[in-house]
Amino acid sequence: MLLLSDERHEVVDKYGVWKLKRLYGKESYGVERSTFLITPEGNLAREWRKVKVGGHVDDVKQTLETLK
Repeated sequence: MLLLSDERHEVVDKYGVWKLKRLYGKESYGVERSTFLITPEGNLAREWRKVKVGGHVDDVKQTLETLK
């Protein structure tokens, strides 16, 4: 499994997850919590946007099992 570091925001811009966020009345830009499942061939197999932590890992694992 590979994890990506994107200090120059090149990938987050392409995936559309660099968003204006609001927290306690303050606005700032940040990454919208998302998961992208990429095949070994480089194709997007599945995406999850605005991810909530609870149950997310199980959903991803289940999806991985169906792709095997």
